Amino acid sequence: MNKLALSKLQRHMIFNIIIIVIPWLTLMLLGKKNIKRYSVAGIFIVVFEIINHMYGKKKNGGHFTPSRAIS
Repeated sequence: MNKLALSKLQRHMIFNIIIIVIPWLTLMLLGKKNIKRYSVAGIFIVVFEIINHMYGKKKNGGHFTPSRAIS
């Protein structure tokens, strides 16, 4: 792998980490009452997305194969 490709990979990894960290930093601004209020919905969404991911992986979702050229 050349240096340019490694650089793009590193920038992509840093971007992914920032996208994960920023929402967790805003959690400190919510307050205890709002955290309790929205925790049940948050847990439901996490469980739903885990099941959705497992189903998609089982059905080979996200992988596209070109069937024919569009003209």
